[in-house]
Amino acid sequence: MKITVLASGSKGNCTYIETEKAKIMVDCGISFRQVRNRLMQHEITLFELDGVFITHEHSDHVSGLPTLLSRIPTNLYISDKAFGKMHVNARNGIPTDLIKYIDGPVQIKDLVITPIRTSHDAAEPYGYMFESNGKKIVHITDTGYLPSAIYKSIEDADAYLFESNYEPELLLESNRPFFLKQRIFGNKGHLSNLDSALILKEVMTERTKHIVFIHLSQECNTPYDAKQVHKVEIPNYDKINIIYSSQDIPTKIIEV
Repeated sequence: MKITVLASGSKGNCTYIETEKAKIMVDCGISFRQVRNRLMQHEITLFELDGVFITHEHSDHVSGLPTLLSRIPTNLYISDKAFGKMHVNARNGIPTDLIKYIDGPVQIKDLVITPIRTSHDAAEPYGYMFESNGKKIVHITDTGYLPSAIYKSIEDADAYLFESNYEPELLLESNRPFFLKQRIFGNKGHLSNLDSALILKEVMTERTKHIVFIHLSQECNTPYDAKQVHKVEIPNYDKINIIYSSQDIPTKIIEV
């Protein structure tokens, strides 16, 4: 499988995953032009797409959907509650025949996609696990916590795309209003650098060769601050391909 995070942050999120036979996206919170141009940096053309999987309905994850689906009609996989809570302008721009409501694992060609319930202030948020030809990728973003009951299902992955949203001190010192700080700290908010490290510590194994940290706050986190926590808490940090994703620059292609 091949992966690139095209954009990650509060201004838009989008990830591209490709197997030998399938091409899918997770979220589309950036414009069609940005998707196309960032894929072209990897010499990937977006003429064929087998589906788009949505984590939740917030605009930084869905704003680009109507244009994308008008240019490349493909199935949209989303929770029925999430679709119902999407902004009316985005929802009305999506043909109903493309919508596939998620209620369990989905198989697309040689790829099996399993939804993972997360905890965020959204209607029905999901992370996803992708499996193909014995390889496993876990994508988790926008969650205040993960119940330990799901650790078993996401452990032993080849690659993790995992939220590491904020550093607590930077968040507390930011100019954000107190209610927003409370929301982010809460169990329906986001994972801190330490939160993400402690969860990964429980689920990763020697099989894990890649970690991409996603949804880093531009105001309340930096790759440097995240790294100071991760390199202490994550086993074999220096032996793993660890990438800190960006809002504006796609990651390199990761192959598992």
